Amino acid sequence: MARRPARYRQAIHCVHEDSSGTATGNPAKPQICFSAFFRRVPQALQLCQRMNARTQYRDCLSPGSSTSDNDLSSCDAAAFTLIELLVVIAIIAILASLLLPALASAKERARSTKCVSNIRQLSIAAELYVDDHAQALPWSTRFWTAPSNQNFNYTYPTSPDFQSNFYAQLRPYLGNQDAFWQCPSAKEDASLTVPGDNSPLLGYFGNMYAIGVAVAPWPEARPKKQGDLKAPSRAKLFADNGANWQGVSIQVTVESIFSTTPVTPVGLHRGGINVALADGSARFVNAAEFNAAGGPGVSTLKDPRQNWWREGAVELVP
Repeated sequence: MARRPARYRQAIHCVHEDSSGTATGNPAKPQICFSAFFRRVPQALQLCQRMNARTQYRDCLSPGSSTSDNDLSSCDAAAFTLIELLVVIAIIAILASLLLPALASAKERARSTKCVSNIRQLSIAAELYVDDHAQALPWSTRFWTAPSNQNFNYTYPTSPDFQSNFYAQLRPYLGNQDAFWQCPSAKEDASLTVPGDNSPLLGYFGNMYAIGVAVAPWPEARPKKQGDLKAPSRAKLFADNGANWQGVSIQVTVESIFSTTPVTPVGLHRGGINVALADGSARFVNAAEFNAAGGPGVSTLKDPRQNWWREGAVELVP
Protein backbone atom coordinates (compact mmCIF):
# COMPACT_ATOMS: atom_id res chain seq x y z
CA MET A 1 0.00 0.00 0.00
CA ALA A 2 1.29 3.44 -0.94
CA ARG A 3 2.66 5.55 1.86
CA ARG A 4 0.74 8.75 2.72
CA PRO A 5 2.57 12.04 2.33
CA ALA A 6 4.56 13.10 5.34
CA ARG A 7 2.41 16.15 5.95
CA TYR A 8 -0.72 13.98 5.93
CA ARG A 9 0.77 11.61 8.51
CA GLN A 10 1.90 14.57 10.56
CA ALA A 11 -1.60 16.06 10.49
CA ILE A 12 -3.20 12.80 11.54
CA HIS A 13 -0.67 12.57 14.37
CA CYS A 14 -1.67 16.08 15.48
CA VAL A 15 -5.34 15.10 15.47
CA HIS A 16 -4.64 12.13 17.74
CA GLU A 17 -2.54 14.22 20.06
CA ASP A 18 -5.14 16.97 20.24
CA SER A 19 -8.14 14.70 20.75
CA SER A 20 -6.48 12.61 23.44
CA GLY A 21 -5.13 15.58 25.32
CA THR A 22 -1.66 13.98 25.61
CA ALA A 23 0.30 16.09 23.19
CA THR A 24 3.87 16.69 24.30
CA GLY A 25 6.67 18.88 23.15
CA ASN A 26 6.38 22.36 21.75
CA PRO A 27 2.80 23.77 22.46
CA ALA A 28 2.85 25.56 19.15
CA LYS A 29 3.48 22.37 17.21
CA PRO A 30 -0.21 21.23 17.07
CA GLN A 31 -1.18 24.63 15.65
CA ILE A 32 1.35 24.31 12.83
CA CYS A 33 0.25 20.74 12.15
CA PHE A 34 -3.40 21.69 12.07
CA SER A 35 -2.73 24.53 9.63
CA ALA A 36 -0.97 22.20 7.27
CA PHE A 37 -3.65 19.59 7.73
CA PHE A 38 -6.53 21.96 7.01
CA ARG A 39 -4.87 23.07 3.79
CA ARG A 40 -4.39 19.48 2.64
CA VAL A 41 -7.41 17.64 4.11
CA PRO A 42 -10.43 19.93 4.80
CA GLN A 43 -12.47 16.98 6.09
CA ALA A 44 -10.23 16.82 9.16
CA LEU A 45 -11.86 20.01 10.46
CA GLN A 46 -15.20 18.27 10.82
CA LEU A 47 -13.53 15.30 12.50
CA CYS A 48 -11.82 17.56 15.04
CA GLN A 49 -15.04 19.40 15.79
CA ARG A 50 -16.96 16.19 16.43
CA MET A 51 -14.26 14.75 18.66
CA ASN A 52 -13.93 17.98 20.58
CA ALA A 53 -17.74 18.22 21.10
CA ARG A 54 -17.92 14.69 22.46
CA THR A 55 -15.02 15.29 24.81
CA GLN A 56 -16.46 18.56 26.10
CA TYR A 57 -19.93 17.05 26.62
CA ARG A 58 -18.41 14.14 28.58
CA ASP A 59 -16.37 16.51 30.70
CA CYS A 60 -19.29 18.78 31.55
CA LEU A 61 -21.31 15.78 32.75
CA SER A 62 -18.50 14.49 34.97
CA PRO A 63 -18.93 15.03 38.75
CA GLY A 64 -16.90 17.97 39.99
CA SER A 65 -16.43 19.36 36.49
CA SER A 66 -15.02 22.87 36.36
CA THR A 67 -16.50 23.65 32.96
CA SER A 68 -17.63 27.27 32.78
CA ASP A 69 -21.15 28.38 31.95
CA ASN A 70 -20.05 29.50 28.52
CA ASP A 71 -18.70 26.02 27.78
CA LEU A 72 -21.96 24.30 28.67
CA SER A 73 -23.59 25.20 25.38
CA SER A 74 -22.47 21.88 23.94
CA CYS A 75 -24.20 20.06 26.81
CA ASP A 76 -27.41 22.01 26.19
CA ALA A 77 -27.40 20.82 22.62
CA ALA A 78 -27.82 17.25 23.80
CA ALA A 79 -30.51 18.07 26.44
CA PHE A 80 -34.29 18.48 25.93
CA THR A 81 -35.33 21.76 24.41
CA LEU A 82 -38.43 23.62 25.64
CA ILE A 83 -40.33 22.62 22.51
CA GLU A 84 -39.47 18.95 23.01
CA LEU A 85 -40.53 19.13 26.66
CA LEU A 86 -43.87 20.71 25.73
CA VAL A 87 -44.46 18.02 23.13
CA VAL A 88 -43.86 15.29 25.74
CA ILE A 89 -46.23 17.01 28.18
CA ALA A 90 -48.88 17.31 25.46
CA ILE A 91 -48.57 13.60 24.65
CA ILE A 92 -48.96 12.69 28.33
CA ALA A 93 -52.02 14.95 28.60
CA ILE A 94 -53.61 13.31 25.54
CA LEU A 95 -52.99 9.83 26.94
CA ALA A 96 -54.44 10.87 30.31
CA SER A 97 -57.56 12.29 28.63
CA LEU A 98 -58.06 8.95 26.89
CA LEU A 99 -57.40 6.76 29.93
CA LEU A 100 -59.18 8.68 32.72
CA PRO A 101 -62.72 8.28 31.30
CA ALA A 102 -62.08 4.57 30.87
CA LEU A 103 -60.86 4.38 34.48
CA ALA A 104 -63.93 6.26 35.72
CA SER A 105 -66.19 3.94 33.73
CA ALA A 106 -64.47 0.90 35.23
CA LYS A 107 -64.96 2.29 38.75
CA GLU A 108 -68.66 2.92 38.10
CA ARG A 109 -69.08 -0.61 36.77
CA ALA A 110 -67.55 -1.88 40.00
CA ARG A 111 -69.93 0.26 42.07
CA SER A 112 -72.89 -0.91 39.99
CA THR A 113 -71.86 -4.53 40.53
CA LYS A 114 -71.70 -3.89 44.28
CA CYS A 115 -75.10 -2.20 44.16
CA VAL A 116 -76.80 -5.06 42.33
CA SER A 117 -75.24 -7.45 44.86
CA ASN A 118 -76.66 -5.37 47.72
CA ILE A 119 -80.16 -5.20 46.26
CA ARG A 120 -80.15 -8.93 45.53
CA GLN A 121 -79.49 -9.51 49.23
CA LEU A 122 -82.68 -7.53 49.94
CA SER A 123 -84.58 -9.80 47.56
CA ILE A 124 -83.25 -12.94 49.27
CA ALA A 125 -84.09 -11.47 52.68
CA ALA A 126 -87.64 -10.82 51.45
CA GLU A 127 -87.98 -14.47 50.43
CA LEU A 128 -86.87 -15.57 53.90
CA TYR A 129 -89.36 -13.14 55.45
CA VAL A 130 -92.14 -14.58 53.28
CA ASP A 131 -91.30 -18.11 54.44
CA ASP A 132 -91.46 -17.04 58.09
CA HIS A 133 -94.66 -14.97 57.83
CA ALA A 134 -97.25 -17.16 56.13
CA GLN A 135 -96.27 -15.96 52.62
CA ALA A 136 -96.84 -12.30 53.51
CA LEU A 137 -94.56 -9.87 51.68
CA PRO A 138 -92.70 -7.13 53.59
CA TRP A 139 -94.78 -3.99 54.02
CA SER A 140 -94.86 -0.59 55.69
CA THR A 141 -97.43 1.39 57.61
CA ARG A 142 -96.70 4.58 55.67
CA PHE A 143 -95.30 5.65 52.32
CA TRP A 144 -92.55 7.74 53.96
CA THR A 145 -91.26 6.71 57.38
CA ALA A 146 -88.52 9.09 58.48
CA PRO A 147 -87.48 11.45 61.28
CA SER A 148 -88.13 14.33 58.86
CA ASN A 149 -91.79 13.20 58.63
CA GLN A 150 -93.44 13.79 62.01
CA ASN A 151 -90.34 12.33 63.69
CA PHE A 152 -91.36 8.80 62.71
CA ASN A 153 -88.90 6.13 63.81
CA TYR A 154 -88.07 3.22 61.51
CA THR A 155 -85.22 1.52 63.37
CA TYR A 156 -86.37 0.69 66.92
CA PRO A 157 -89.64 -1.27 67.27
CA THR A 158 -89.85 -0.39 70.97
CA SER A 159 -89.84 3.34 70.28
CA PRO A 160 -93.21 5.11 70.81
CA ASP A 161 -92.78 6.79 67.41
CA PHE A 162 -91.97 3.56 65.58
CA GLN A 163 -93.87 2.81 62.38
CA SER A 164 -93.65 -0.69 60.92
CA ASN A 165 -91.59 -0.80 57.72
CA PHE A 166 -89.74 -3.20 55.43
CA TYR A 167 -86.30 -2.06 56.66
CA ALA A 168 -86.99 -3.15 60.24
CA GLN A 169 -88.63 -6.37 59.00
CA LEU A 170 -85.72 -7.45 56.78
CA ARG A 171 -82.76 -6.19 58.79
CA PRO A 172 -82.49 -9.35 60.97
CA TYR A 173 -82.21 -11.47 57.81
CA LEU A 174 -79.23 -9.37 56.67
CA GLY A 175 -77.22 -9.79 59.85
CA ASN A 176 -78.14 -6.27 60.95
CA GLN A 177 -75.70 -4.94 58.33
CA ASP A 178 -76.76 -1.50 57.10
CA ALA A 179 -74.14 -1.55 54.33
CA PHE A 180 -76.53 -3.69 52.26
CA TRP A 181 -79.03 -0.83 52.26
CA GLN A 182 -76.78 1.81 50.70
CA CYS A 183 -76.00 2.31 47.04
CA PRO A 184 -72.22 2.87 46.60
CA SER A 185 -72.83 5.29 43.71
CA ALA A 186 -75.35 7.45 45.59
CA LYS A 187 -74.69 10.43 47.81
CA GLU A 188 -76.58 11.47 50.90
CA ASP A 189 -79.60 13.68 50.32
CA ALA A 190 -78.97 16.08 53.18
CA SER A 191 -82.36 17.73 52.72
CA LEU A 192 -83.95 14.63 54.28
CA THR A 193 -81.45 14.19 57.11
CA VAL A 194 -82.37 15.43 60.59
CA PRO A 195 -79.32 16.88 62.40
CA GLY A 196 -78.43 14.85 65.48
CA ASP A 197 -80.47 11.83 64.40
CA ASN A 198 -78.39 8.69 63.87
CA SER A 199 -80.90 6.72 61.83
CA PRO A 200 -79.14 4.94 58.95
CA LEU A 201 -79.21 6.05 55.33
CA LEU A 202 -81.06 3.86 52.84
CA GLY A 203 -80.37 3.83 49.11
CA TYR A 204 -83.32 1.69 48.00
CA PHE A 205 -87.10 2.14 48.03
CA GLY A 206 -89.95 -0.34 47.83
CA ASN A 207 -92.31 -0.67 44.87
CA MET A 208 -95.74 0.15 46.27
CA TYR A 209 -97.40 -2.43 44.01
CA ALA A 210 -95.38 -5.23 45.66
CA ILE A 211 -94.24 -3.86 49.04
CA GLY A 212 -97.64 -2.66 50.22
CA VAL A 213 -98.57 0.30 52.41
CA ALA A 214 -101.21 -0.11 55.15
CA VAL A 215 -102.63 3.41 54.72
CA ALA A 216 -102.66 3.32 50.89
CA PRO A 217 -105.94 4.57 49.41
CA TRP A 218 -105.63 2.17 46.43
CA PRO A 219 -106.28 -1.54 46.99
CA GLU A 220 -103.45 -2.63 44.64
CA ALA A 221 -100.93 -0.70 46.78
CA ARG A 222 -101.84 -2.33 50.08
CA PRO A 223 -99.93 -5.19 51.79
CA LYS A 224 -100.25 -8.54 50.02
CA LYS A 225 -98.97 -12.08 49.97
CA GLN A 226 -96.51 -13.47 47.47
CA GLY A 227 -99.28 -15.58 45.94
CA ASP A 228 -101.11 -12.39 45.03
CA LEU A 229 -98.35 -11.35 42.62
CA LYS A 230 -99.11 -11.94 38.94
CA ALA A 231 -95.55 -13.03 38.03
CA PRO A 232 -92.91 -12.96 40.83
CA SER A 233 -90.04 -13.24 38.34
CA ARG A 234 -91.08 -9.87 36.85
CA ALA A 235 -92.43 -8.14 39.96
CA LYS A 236 -90.08 -5.45 41.27
CA LEU A 237 -89.69 -5.34 45.05
CA PHE A 238 -86.93 -2.73 45.48
CA ALA A 239 -85.09 -0.23 43.30
CA ASP A 240 -82.35 2.40 43.48
CA ASN A 241 -83.39 5.73 44.94
CA GLY A 242 -80.62 7.63 43.21
CA ALA A 243 -79.67 9.04 46.63
CA ASN A 244 -79.13 7.71 50.14
CA TRP A 245 -82.06 8.87 52.28
CA GLN A 246 -82.60 8.94 56.00
CA GLY A 247 -85.94 7.20 55.79
CA VAL A 248 -87.94 4.29 54.37
CA SER A 249 -89.81 5.08 51.17
CA ILE A 250 -92.45 3.11 49.25
CA GLN A 251 -93.35 4.65 45.91
CA VAL A 252 -93.10 4.49 42.12
CA THR A 253 -91.46 7.18 39.94
CA VAL A 254 -92.40 10.46 41.60
CA GLU A 255 -91.53 14.13 41.61
CA SER A 256 -90.72 15.40 45.09
CA ILE A 257 -91.29 18.87 46.49
CA PHE A 258 -89.39 18.27 49.74
CA SER A 259 -86.17 16.66 48.47
CA THR A 260 -83.21 18.01 46.54
CA THR A 261 -83.62 14.93 44.33
CA PRO A 262 -86.49 16.21 42.16
CA VAL A 263 -87.43 12.92 40.48
CA THR A 264 -86.72 9.45 41.81
CA PRO A 265 -85.39 7.01 40.90
CA VAL A 266 -82.26 8.50 39.31
CA GLY A 267 -80.26 6.51 36.76
CA LEU A 268 -76.92 6.61 38.52
CA HIS A 269 -75.47 3.48 36.93
CA ARG A 270 -74.54 4.48 33.39
CA GLY A 271 -78.01 5.99 33.03
CA GLY A 272 -79.80 2.99 34.52
CA ILE A 273 -80.82 1.47 37.86
CA ASN A 274 -80.73 -1.85 39.67
CA VAL A 275 -83.91 -3.60 40.82
CA ALA A 276 -84.67 -6.60 43.05
CA LEU A 277 -87.35 -9.05 41.91
CA ALA A 278 -89.77 -11.12 43.94
CA ASP A 279 -88.18 -14.44 42.92
CA GLY A 280 -84.93 -13.67 44.80
CA SER A 281 -83.06 -12.29 41.79
CA ALA A 282 -81.89 -8.84 40.75
CA ARG A 283 -81.15 -7.20 37.42
CA PHE A 284 -79.76 -4.07 35.82
CA VAL A 285 -82.18 -1.77 33.99
CA ASN A 286 -80.15 -0.07 31.25
CA ALA A 287 -80.53 3.53 30.11
CA ALA A 288 -82.64 2.63 27.09
CA GLU A 289 -85.24 0.84 29.21
CA PHE A 290 -85.05 3.44 31.95
CA ASN A 291 -85.78 6.36 29.62
CA ALA A 292 -88.29 4.58 27.36
CA ALA A 293 -91.90 5.74 27.18
CA GLY A 294 -93.65 4.35 30.24
CA GLY A 295 -90.31 3.35 31.78
CA PRO A 296 -89.11 3.98 35.34
CA GLY A 297 -87.61 7.30 34.32
CA VAL A 298 -91.08 8.78 33.63
CA SER A 299 -92.85 10.25 36.67
CA THR A 300 -96.50 9.96 37.67
CA LEU A 301 -97.14 13.52 36.46
CA LYS A 302 -96.30 12.45 32.90
CA ASP A 303 -97.53 8.84 33.08
CA PRO A 304 -100.09 8.21 35.86
CA ARG A 305 -100.47 4.53 34.92
CA GLN A 306 -96.92 3.51 35.98
CA ASN A 307 -97.33 0.14 34.28
CA TRP A 308 -93.58 -0.53 34.45
CA TRP A 309 -93.90 -0.80 38.23
CA ARG A 310 -97.19 -2.70 38.01
CA GLU A 311 -95.78 -5.39 35.71
CA GLY A 312 -95.66 -8.78 37.42
CA ALA A 313 -97.22 -7.44 40.62
CA VAL A 314 -100.76 -6.27 39.78
CA GLU A 315 -102.95 -5.77 36.76
CA LEU A 316 -101.73 -3.29 34.16
CA VAL A 317 -103.73 -0.15 33.40
CA PRO A 318 -104.78 0.17 29.74
